[in-house]
Amino acid sequence: MKNSKSTLIAIIFLLSSCGANSDAQSEVSKLIHDREMSTGVNNSVEVLEVEFIQNLTAKDSLKFLNPTIKGTNDRYNKLIKTLNASATYLQKSKSKLYYGTSTRVNPYYKKECDRYIRDMKKTVNLINDFDENLQGDYSSESRHIFMPYNNLKKKKDDEVVAKIYRAKVRRMKRVRGGVENIVETSVYIFNPTESKITSSMTETENDKFSIPQGEQEMFFSFQKFSVNDEGNIKKIQDGEDEKSEVNTDETKVIASYQSGEFIGYCFVRFENDSGEIISFINPNLGEYANPDNNCLMKDSFLGEKFEITFVKGDVEIYIEDVGDDIVETRIITKIELIN
Repeated sequence: MKNSKSTLIAIIFLLSSCGANSDAQSEVSKLIHDREMSTGVNNSVEVLEVEFIQNLTAKDSLKFLNPTIKGTNDRYNKLIKTLNASATYLQKSKSKLYYGTSTRVNPYYKKECDRYIRDMKKTVNLINDFDENLQGDYSSESRHIFMPYNNLKKKKDDEVVAKIYRAKVRRMKRVRGGVENIVETSVYIFNPTESKITSSMTETENDKFSIPQGEQEMFFSFQKFSVNDEGNIKKIQDGEDEKSEVNTDETKVIASYQSGEFIGYCFVRFENDSGEIISFINPNLGEYANPDNNCLMKDSFLGEKFEITFVKGDVEIYIEDVGDDIVETRIITKIELIN
């Protein structure tokens, strides 16, 4: 069907929330007629044909949420990568927080550290919303994603949450110059007792109502984190804090500068004595950077050896025809020319 994701979510939420205790049996045609007239668009409505399609079970309904569940899991993954990247950059700024060996704080890097910690706390709040919403604490704007899922998961797989009808309807409305007469086929979603229409959608020959195919998507087992004022990340599990899995272990290499190019982002290559190519994306090359492009190195350093200290981390880059993406790379925390 041509409905948006948000419309489908709304439909499923309505289905999962409808009661099924009424014994009253509605007249399907009359309800369809009244619904079409209630739009205020049609002067008259005639229900030509009505066909019962099927009962919709809770298990069937959950499949309509598959695109939304997948998108939610992807967003959670992206936020985890963002948190890891911020932690990596924070360590880099902390390594330059003081002037040389003195205890005097460099105000530039102090400002950077504060910004990264502030951003990490915001990211953690967004991450923690996922688990809270999945547990039924609908305190964020994402509640519209989790409420229908949680409501349907409480039901038995074979519990009927809706009844689906197809109807051919003639709609007549006045337009400039006469009367417009349209015959269309629409699908109507009723509550289990057929006493109320919860949603409807126009159907075409090439676009008919159907239950999504494939396995039911599941939400991740979302983790929760905390960040203190020092920027230390802890994983919260079962009410206890555990050490974060964020990787900030530093690696040192001796390597010579080979090349750098801009391909929508900076890509810089070094080579160690074993001939291994070590690449960096959008690296901070400090005083060795080319003044015309500070994420590439000056040409005069071609072949020169450097001691490079780096950690594994993620950076956000722009890729043509793809857009913004987060990729894993090596984050340079220190680079020194070897004389």
